[in-house]
Amino acid sequence: MKTITKIFLLLLYIIPLNISFAEEKLTGIVYGIDTEGNKTVLVNANLSWLGSKTGAITDKDGKFSINKIQGNSNLIVSYTGFKRDTINVDFKADFIEITLKEDLKTKEIEVTAKQPSLLISESGSVKTEIITERGLKKAACCNLSESFVTNPSVDVSYTDAITGAKQIQLLGLQGSYVQLLTEQMPDLRGLASSFGLTYVPGPWMESIQLSKGTSSVVNGYESITGQINVEYKKPAQSEKLYLNFYADHSARFEGNAYSAYRFNPDFSSILLLSSNLHQVNHDYNSDGFLDKPLIKYLNLSNRWDYTSGVWESKFGVGAMLEERKSGQVNYFTQNKPDFFGSLIKTQRYEAYAKNGFILDEEGETTIGTIVKFNYHNQNSTFGKNIYDGLQKTFYTNLLYQSELIHNLVKYVVGFSYTYDNYSEKLNSDILARNESVPGVFGEFNIIPIESMNIQAGFRADYHNLFGTFLTPRLHIKYDLDDNTVIRGSFGKGYHIANILAENIGLLSSSRSFIFLEQLKPEEAWNYGLNLSHTFELFDTEFNFNAEYYRTVFINQVIVDLDQDPQSVFFYNLKGKSYSNSYQFDLTFEPFSNFEVLTALRINDVMTTINNELTRKPMVSDYKALVNLAYSTPDDDWKFDLTAELNGKGRLPDTKKNPEEYQLDEYYPAFVLFHGQITKTIGLLEFYLGAENIFNYRQMNPIIAYDQPFSKYFDSSIIWGPVMGRMIYIGLRYAL
Repeated sequence: MKTITKIFLLLLYIIPLNISFAEEKLTGIVYGIDTEGNKTVLVNANLSWLGSKTGAITDKDGKFSINKIQGNSNLIVSYTGFKRDTINVDFKADFIEITLKEDLKTKEIEVTAKQPSLLISESGSVKTEIITERGLKKAACCNLSESFVTNPSVDVSYTDAITGAKQIQLLGLQGSYVQLLTEQMPDLRGLASSFGLTYVPGPWMESIQLSKGTSSVVNGYESITGQINVEYKKPAQSEKLYLNFYADHSARFEGNAYSAYRFNPDFSSILLLSSNLHQVNHDYNSDGFLDKPLIKYLNLSNRWDYTSGVWESKFGVGAMLEERKSGQVNYFTQNKPDFFGSLIKTQRYEAYAKNGFILDEEGETTIGTIVKFNYHNQNSTFGKNIYDGLQKTFYTNLLYQSELIHNLVKYVVGFSYTYDNYSEKLNSDILARNESVPGVFGEFNIIPIESMNIQAGFRADYHNLFGTFLTPRLHIKYDLDDNTVIRGSFGKGYHIANILAENIGLLSSSRSFIFLEQLKPEEAWNYGLNLSHTFELFDTEFNFNAEYYRTVFINQVIVDLDQDPQSVFFYNLKGKSYSNSYQFDLTFEPFSNFEVLTALRINDVMTTINNELTRKPMVSDYKALVNLAYSTPDDDWKFDLTAELNGKGRLPDTKKNPEEYQLDEYYPAFVLFHGQITKTIGLLEFYLGAENIFNYRQMNPIIAYDQPFSKYFDSSIIWGPVMGRMIYIGLRYAL
């Protein structure tokens, strides 16, 4: 910790700072007006200063707050379905109203400003990275798992070489410690954690909001390393018709469509559809196994918005069906049980309703309610392993929000309740449980001086199986001057491990599952320190970010792959387990329309495994990323290139295997390149791209691939690409 403190003190010393204790802020509200003259507030509209990453998004009332930048008066405002605009703001102004006009696209398109790919919200005490719609289009982004290709904070990898399941890493730890939300509602939990990242279609997303460390207590106790919130397309502001078609060289085809309709200025709806089909066998590395699963996928959602004076309501339903097949090529060509095959069928249904009521004329006192139901059913086989899982979830949240001192102290208090009914079966073993968790919470946002923002929260939950969870969290933001922000955070989080779903890749192996004891809830503290600074050099504005996060586990469920390569042991932490994550980013625009993002992240992740403190396996020591993005002045052409250097990492111990089935102690560092070209012609947008351009692959990803039913068979030790180069084309049409 002393070393980290010295690093940040050094950074503070070498960066010129002009300390100001009364930083200027600009507040306001953003409206949208359609061709019929109907005027409504725009929720989640993007705002940023021209040539800067300093930005903000509007809240549920269309309001925003953004730090002023000395010498920069051009404020870019954008929202899907409305014309982007650049507003010239008088530096002395404290409040403005902005109105965007509905975008009626013709063959002649006038671009007044380009939406940034990535925004950093500087107004809140929690540092939030906002991946905008423009940022999502920089890669194929067929679903949420493919949305982080150009983001240096999140890693996405396969869990095994057979099923195609993906997992994320944040702060060097697995994605189960990240709380996933859709429109601020907990989602993709429990059994959905194995394939859930693929259940959110990319074209449905309006933006992704990423925060690191423990976040607000309002959404529960599950956030330990971070929170990812997905905002979907809004019925009132989306295109009347949107079509997206995608195909890659492996004969995977995908289609997405949605249509929004406004019945009147207060009532609107959107119907969203997504389908995915891949039915061609590929075995490029000649190991006898399909490199890519065969998939049939259909996802449908209908969402409704109603706004009328003091009442706002959002509700919707959705259904998702998926079938994925994988395994040995001969399993499909000869259809014999002598070969290894995997079949996973998933059904997922959901319904939700969110209501908000304004109780005073100023709109500062409100009551909000959230109710959500999820049904998730999965039937699957992995060779000789049979796994079936069913989860039924009910979630509700009641919030009361108000203020004590005008614009200085705002607070929210509330009650939440989560009920999960799990029924799982692995071969002959039945694992069933009911989790009932009522909780209460309170959170204060305090502005003691203009340059400081404090968010302090606490919640208490009672888990029917594990007792009381107490969750304190604190976030502090301090503006040193117009260009420099420091943030600090600490808090606690909990996680109930869903062993089979979160380690589903291990089912595609011959390992025996051994539970050494009754598993306890995972519990950890997270500490974070962040510095953001904007400076000018050689007539170019640079945005620099340095951050450090430390996660210390009080208890952790250890997944021990080291004791025996033919088994996996599960037990509670006996000793220390921690993660230190350092990240440094630098973004700049060396000339007009050319954006450069550079980043370096260092991971130090240690865990006590089999009574020895050792490096956590399958975690790269470091990652470096460079993203180059250029667009022509008229925005008709866009070019994106990303290079990422992934550092080496420790592999599970396989020394007890025969020599031909042993792996090295570490996997090597490797470099990947991704690129995309986009061309806009009127209402059409064509894109051509490639991931893993130079075709780098992990050699022999499956141990004992020639003997899939032997005790040495294991396809779960995946650290690099399995598929190799992927070339794709796509078409977008928006009316």
